[in-house]
Amino acid sequence: MRLTIEVDNAATEALRSLSRETVAEARRRMIDEGMKAALESTIRRNPVRTGRSRAAWGAALGQLEGDSRPAALGDGPIAEGVARGSAGLAETSMTTEASATNAVGYVPFLEYGTSKMSPFAMVRTSLAVVQRVIGQWFRL
Repeated sequence: MRLTIEVDNAATEALRSLSRETVAEARRRMIDEGMKAALESTIRRNPVRTGRSRAAWGAALGQLEGDSRPAALGDGPIAEGVARGSAGLAETSMTTEASATNAVGYVPFLEYGTSKMSPFAMVRTSLAVVQRVIGQWFRL
């Protein structure tokens, strides 16, 4: 019996790229890119009246990108939003976990709606899009 395996050029380059980094590095990069994409999408989909909620998501994104400087915005809704956004990355030898928090009090109403307001579903929609993109990363 003879077995022949052929890999097209696109797959060959992808495999070479993967072979240059460790699994932990690749996992961290994938989580980091996926989280940033989810936050960027959430920020774009976030409705804006005062800017407080969008500023909190932006602060979380900034923390993931390494911007630990507090925003010098003075008082007001944007400064309050920045103070209520956070993000973190936790790693072990086997897992990488990223999280982002928006502690602006009305975010659940924006996400899920109320009896008088339709939901914007900005987080759920963004996560669904990123989930599809991550799925494509595993198809060579």
